[in-house]
Amino acid sequence: MGIASDMKSITDNIMTSYNMRIKAVGNLIQDTHDTLKDFATDRKAMGEEQSKNLTDFINGLSKNVFDLRTGFRKSHKKMSNEQEAFLKKFIKTLSKSVDDMRKDFQKDHQNMSDEQAKNLTNFVNDLTKDVGSMLNNFQRDRIKTSKDLKNNLAYEVKEIEHYVDKKLKEFDKSHKEMSVQMKEDLSKFTGDIADTVKKMLKEFDKNQADVSKELKKTKDIWTEMTNLQNKARKSKSLKDLAPSVKVKEKVMTVAEALEEEEEEEASPKMDLEERVLKFINKHPKGVKVGDMEKPLGVARTRLGVIAKRLLEEGQVRKEDNLYYPL
Repeated sequence: MGIASDMKSITDNIMTSYNMRIKAVGNLIQDTHDTLKDFATDRKAMGEEQSKNLTDFINGLSKNVFDLRTGFRKSHKKMSNEQEAFLKKFIKTLSKSVDDMRKDFQKDHQNMSDEQAKNLTNFVNDLTKDVGSMLNNFQRDRIKTSKDLKNNLAYEVKEIEHYVDKKLKEFDKSHKEMSVQMKEDLSKFTGDIADTVKKMLKEFDKNQADVSKELKKTKDIWTEMTNLQNKARKSKSLKDLAPSVKVKEKVMTVAEALEEEEEEEASPKMDLEERVLKFINKHPKGVKVGDMEKPLGVARTRLGVIAKRLLEEGQVRKEDNLYYPL
């Protein structure tokens, strides 16, 4: 019984609490609806008021802008008129000032030009006067200087003539003395050269005679040897006959011996110039003067003189130090 009673009491309490909460929620919903309704009403009224205030503000602003623009136009036109009047007055004043300045400048310029022309005229007159004075003084000094120079020049010319005449006499005297001395020296020098040449020619003839003797001996020996060789070829051997040959000179080649023999045979019949020309003609590849000294048995200096003479006569030609036949 106690438990059922308790459960019934608890159930009643729960229902009572539930009904109270439902009632509270209903009241809350009603209050919320009332609040929203009031808020919408207030918002609408506030919107209408704001719309009205904004319309009034725009209308007032448009009126103010129109009034300002109208006032600005009036002020601008007034200011433009005032500036135009001021500018015209300023231009008039400026034109008058410029004209006055131009007139003053022309006047000052004319005065300055007159003064400068006057000063320039005075300067030219003074300068002309000074130049004329200077020219007169210069002319006077030049005449005086020219006269002095003329006198000094005449004196100097006389001194020079006297000096030149003295030097010419001294030169003639020295020249005569020197000529005499040179003639004596030249005569002595010529005599010495002539004596020397005579001695050289005498010695040359002696040497040439000795050379001719030696060449003749050589020819005899060569002939004897040739005969012995011929005999040996015909009968006995050359070896058996060799001891009987007494060789006193250096044995030459057959070509050198024949050439020397031809030169020896030709020498008595032709002069030295012909021998030199013949020797050069035998050497188409060219020959030096020194190469002719030994075969011709003549001194190199004399051969050089003869070769140069043949070259000048156009009988031979010369390149570098070699003589060639034409």
